[in-house]
Amino acid sequence: MNHTPHWITDEIAISGQISVENLHDIKKMGFKSIICNRPDFESDKKQPTKISIENEAKNLGISFEFLPVSSNYQSEEEASKMATHLDKLPKPILAYCRTGGRCSSLIGLSVQLGFYKF
Repeated sequence: MNHTPHWITDEIAISGQISVENLHDIKKMGFKSIICNRPDFESDKKQPTKISIENEAKNLGISFEFLPVSSNYQSEEEASKMATHLDKLPKPILAYCRTGGRCSSLIGLSVQLGFYKF
């Protein structure tokens, strides 16, 4: 992982880009779900793909959702979808993107718009 997970609440954490190799540690940390907010090949052809992480996560019994969003703008529709994922996925949840910033923004927007409540 690019960063140690940063806990937003006791059930939701964010981090920078993860790799397939990180998934065993993520499972050991107790995460039951992962949300990817980073589009495939956003800035690097070597970036792990959604499918590579999703396949290994599912092999380890970790739920996975893909909600790719732009790094500089998150819409009301995307915030609503994020809230749905946060509500329905088993917790604790790890959301990741390149640095964790857009995950934090997206979660904040979902709260601000009333789609999600901590």
